[in-house]
Amino acid sequence: MRRLALIGVAAVLLAGAGSALAVGSASSSPTDYASCLKKAGTTAAMQACITAELKRLNGLMNSAYKSLSGTAGLNKAALAAAQGKWLAFRSSDCKFAGTLNAGGSLQSIDVGTCTVDLTSARLAELRVYEKQAKH
Repeated sequence: MRRLALIGVAAVLLAGAGSALAVGSASSSPTDYASCLKKAGTTAAMQACITAELKRLNGLMNSAYKSLSGTAGLNKAALAAAQGKWLAFRSSDCKFAGTLNAGGSLQSIDVGTCTVDLTSARLAELRVYEKQAKH
């Protein structure tokens, strides 16, 4: 089941829609992010889109994590360790993504879009875990 979930998450990311498809509905429309980026004419405008989407996604991910950690019978220590390592991975991986345009105006955009994509994928994964834990 986990393998299928990861394949699904990978398919979403490969489709290029990242957070828009992986998260579903939330307080603001996931299409707002794609629309925001499409309309952004400057690096600063793109960064504002990314910042807003990360705020939304981090809130959703934190809620999903709290909900999952509240599941009876769940190994909370293992979940906390996995989440901590995932957060470290996200930071390191996206820092690397920024090196692809190091020193250029796109460096922060590369880091930000990487962070959005990975956070979106993690949110989808936490939601799958929650469904599995409740069955």
